[in-house]
Amino acid sequence: MIITNVTVTNPVNIYAYHSKNLFLSYGLAIFFAFFANILGAFAYWTNGHSHAKTFSAILASTRDTGLTRLFRSEAEGRLPLHNEVRNAKLMFGRRPNGGLGFWRA
Repeated sequence: MIITNVTVTNPVNIYAYHSKNLFLSYGLAIFFAFFANILGAFAYWTNGHSHAKTFSAILASTRDTGLTRLFRSEAEGRLPLHNEVRNAKLMFGRRPNGGLGFWRA
């Protein structure tokens, strides 16, 4: 039998709080969030309108030439849509004059 000394320790988490690091990280996050908002406001001001990712906005900016009369002011996907555009029924498939695409039903 061998007799020996054993040292037992309990692990304890030790945190080092440095307010400088906290203020730096939060300060940078707030700065970049504010900067992104300023860029968004500038884009809205420059374009004069907002855009959406809805079907009608995508269709308006990538439409077939046959739908030009319907989307006269929505050519860039502007919001809000006119009632005529909002209530229009469109079809996709073989066009009556040939080819595939959208047309007004």
